[in-house]
Amino acid sequence: MSIFKEAKYLVYLNFNIIIAFYSSILLAFGIVLQIGEEKGIKTFSRLSIGAFSICVSILDLLIAGCGLWIFAKRKSSVLNYASYTCIR
Repeated sequence: MSIFKEAKYLVYLNFNIIIAFYSSILLAFGIVLQIGEEKGIKTFSRLSIGAFSICVSILDLLIAGCGLWIFAKRKSSVLNYASYTCIR
């Protein structure tokens, strides 16, 4: 592999790790807000700020997990498609 391919893989790896890190912080923030509301599951029906941040952070963690899986399996076709669509 060329140095540019390896650099591309490292950029994607770092990007996914950063997304996972900030999503875990957002998840902790949402859990703290949800506990502070003391209403339990009923707050998920009106989608409070805590519930919204929990939902968004779980979605972000799934996206970052898929990105890390792609990196681990070295699915170059997916990475090439992602880099092509970002450049255009």
